[in-house]
Amino acid sequence: MQMPKLKAVIFDLDGVITCTDEYHYLAWKKLFDRLGIEFSRRENEQLKGIGRRESFELIAGGKFSGDKVDRYLREKNEYYIKFLDNNKLSPLPGITKLLEQLNSAGISKAVASGSRNAPQILNNLGMTACFEAIVDGSMCTKSKPAPDLFLLAAEKLCVSPAECVVVEDSQAGIQAAADAGMKSIGIGNYLRNADFCLADTRLLDISIVLSFNF
Repeated sequence: MQMPKLKAVIFDLDGVITCTDEYHYLAWKKLFDRLGIEFSRRENEQLKGIGRRESFELIAGGKFSGDKVDRYLREKNEYYIKFLDNNKLSPLPGITKLLEQLNSAGISKAVASGSRNAPQILNNLGMTACFEAIVDGSMCTKSKPAPDLFLLAAEKLCVSPAECVVVEDSQAGIQAAADAGMKSIGIGNYLRNADFCLADTRLLDISIVLSFNF
């Protein structure tokens, strides 16, 4: 039986292509301070890789009804958007080089992010045209660690999950990639069960992507 070969690389957004962690933290901090809920950078680390509603419920602990939660989530997002609008983002080191290498090799590229703001972030970066498919949190009902975002990205690229490598910086994302049947490159030596781990994006290179045994 013929084995599949690599056809696509699917990137997480925050912490992989660029870093907006500080703006997320400041937006959550502003909201939770107003609600009288303790929130520090330590709690913020727990939110890495999970969706907005799940993040709120993790910190707030079910203290608020559905309607209030919806309102607070919109409020947090408004704070976050203002931070984005007032700041110019930059790609993380190594990302531009890898995208150029993938282009030269004819390998498709997608973004799969739980953030509903992914299109705006990519527009801020001037990188929307770098990807053949963009999947954001508005397109799936389940966020990572569910595999739905990655599976939808593969579908949009018209490739099978077995032909994809995921680049992720969260444990939830590594789990989602595994459950999607995809290889994974973890950004962060603390990640468990990634097929390959790198300390940071500076070390990304197409030779690593192509080293997987497809």
